[in-house]
Amino acid sequence: MERFKPVKAGESADPEINRILQEAKTGVWADPNLFGMIAHRPAFLKAMNPVFHAIFHTGSVPAYLKDLMRIATGHEWGCEY
Repeated sequence: MERFKPVKAGESADPEINRILQEAKTGVWADPNLFGMIAHRPAFLKAMNPVFHAIFHTGSVPAYLKDLMRIATGHEWGCEY
């Protein structure tokens, strides 16, 4: 039973949030649900978006290892996706 639904691109009154949510559909994450849930707290999503970009769009760690890190973290915390 879901208690909250993710905010979808275009549903926010804030154009910056809608832009972030649109990018989340096809970007490195391709996970609009994660960003959509965070979007319930727009200030937090705006603050975290640069952090996500810094971690996952830069550096010398290959993308596949970053994906494995996400999967392992999700598994450890019991995340279903």
